[in-house]
Amino acid sequence: MKCPKCGRKVDDNRKRCPYCGQSLKVEREARRLKRFGALAIVAILLAGAAAFVIVARGLEGNPFRSGNQMLSAAVQSDSSGSGTVSVSGTSDAAPQEQQSIGGESAKSTSAEETQEKLTAELTEDQEITDLAGYSDVTVKSADATSVMPANDGSNIYRAESAADGDEKTSWQEGEQGDGIGSTLTLHFDREYSVRYLVMKLGNWRSDSLYEENNRPKTLSIMLGEESVQVTVPDEKKEVCVTLSRDVKASDVTLRVDDVYKGSKYDDTCIAEISVRGY
Repeated sequence: MKCPKCGRKVDDNRKRCPYCGQSLKVEREARRLKRFGALAIVAILLAGAAAFVIVARGLEGNPFRSGNQMLSAAVQSDSSGSGTVSVSGTSDAAPQEQQSIGGESAKSTSAEETQEKLTAELTEDQEITDLAGYSDVTVKSADATSVMPANDGSNIYRAESAADGDEKTSWQEGEQGDGIGSTLTLHFDREYSVRYLVMKLGNWRSDSLYEENNRPKTLSIMLGEESVQVTVPDEKKEVCVTLSRDVKASDVTLRVDDVYKGSKYDDTCIAEISVRGY
């Protein structure tokens, strides 16, 4: 359907226009009523067909119907079989036609429920400031496959550090090697319709630590039952991942599929992740 405010095409399941933030409640309701009207017409046609069958059966005592039956019997008895006339095929065709109509309706409904394959693209810095209609998702907890203990005994590298709003702290995996396959999961306080992930990848405590530690290069992003993979540039700047459509989810998992190697350490870090939805 089209947004009534900006005129751009949006997904039928959207509650708001992703481009201008206009509410699409009225358009969604109009589409629902239009679909209901079509179903009502089909129901009326089927009811009419059923009434016709009932009336036809009620004519069994009609003398004209009896005469037709006698004529049909005479034709059958006077022929060798090749000229036999059958009238049962007409009534048998009705259920087949109804079945065809029902099957077409089911096929149409299934096609409407099928969503497009999820994709993602990276958005430039100057574009991520305008995310009308979307706000920060509340993260209630986080966990990871592993965590690197800090030398000072603190928890600055724990999973929650990737969503604490402080870029000086970061999640840092603690597995042997580059941490390929490591995962970080953020659990939301409820289910959201997610569209954006704004990330600061690597260790942002200083420019030197950013270069010395591994930075994620390719990440798999898993939301609910869906996933998408993105490859980001090796730059110390905020990156926004824009999904092709809203995805309902109560958590998000990021898996490290590839990294940019650090000059001194092989620990992969993520400083901050901000999820945007409604």
